[in-house]
Amino acid sequence: MAFNLNAAIGKIIRFSEIFLMIPLFFCIDESKNSNFYSKVFVRIAFLKAIVLFSIYGIIVKTGSYSAIRAYGHLKGWGDIYSFGSMFLTRVQVQGNALLVMAFFTACYKKDKLFYRVALFLACLIAGNKAYLIGIFLFVLYFFASWLFKTKRSYNFDFKVCFLLLCAMLTFPVIINKANSILEEKTGYSNAVRKDQAEILLSGNIITGNGVGNTITAKTKYRDYSGADYFEVQTLYVINQIGIIGYFLFLCLTFGLLLKRKNSFALVFIYFSYLAYTFFNPYCFDTTHMITGFLLCSVFNSHSKKEACIK
Repeated sequence: MAFNLNAAIGKIIRFSEIFLMIPLFFCIDESKNSNFYSKVFVRIAFLKAIVLFSIYGIIVKTGSYSAIRAYGHLKGWGDIYSFGSMFLTRVQVQGNALLVMAFFTACYKKDKLFYRVALFLACLIAGNKAYLIGIFLFVLYFFASWLFKTKRSYNFDFKVCFLLLCAMLTFPVIINKANSILEEKTGYSNAVRKDQAEILLSGNIITGNGVGNTITAKTKYRDYSGADYFEVQTLYVINQIGIIGYFLFLCLTFGLLLKRKNSFALVFIYFSYLAYTFFNPYCFDTTHMITGFLLCSVFNSHSKKEACIK
């Protein structure tokens, strides 16, 4: 693993720790306390969902998000904005990506319907379309598993699966009605992502520009000088360790999952995580570590009540 010696030593150490620590969480043995861990995780995520609901409610009631957005920017918590109507408010703050994993966990462990619905609604309020892609993949896989009578990883609640699948299919129709409002913002977001992609894929993307590589670019959209987080964070990882390094990283983490008895389901859930966090600034951070822990200690757990895919 090469280092960018021109970068700040703190930045090199920080990203080195992230790249080395993440695979360690995929080495955790199956835990006998998986039910305890899953319940704690889901309930903490539920509290996070309550926070999102509260922020959403305040914005809808007051008819303005400016004050909360300014405070969020000041604290570095993320972004909060609306598409014209307060009912189309998006609360995009740090840690939102784990709401999707919490939803996966609640469904996998057949937690109370109340928690599953709350977490699903929180994912909608989080406002990241990629989250819907991840949820769709998750629901589609287990729906197909039930439909074709394949070996299932657990006795999935068909009613919940069917309702969620219907919600996923109808949600784009609802969004389509607001196209005139969304068009300008969507165009801007896509332009920013394209802008970032051009910057991050410059230089040596085969072997990378070195761990801790500092971006100094400034465009008409933003000043990226010294930034550690991007909307396309995966590309920043590739910018540092290259396509080869990223490929080896995926081989390592997927390989560690394939060694487990519940490997097929684990790999699919992990793939869903990588898919929906591609446009998330915090995908290669503690979020990734927690995901590895959940996959290995919760999703990999077995009991007489839970048949697993082998």
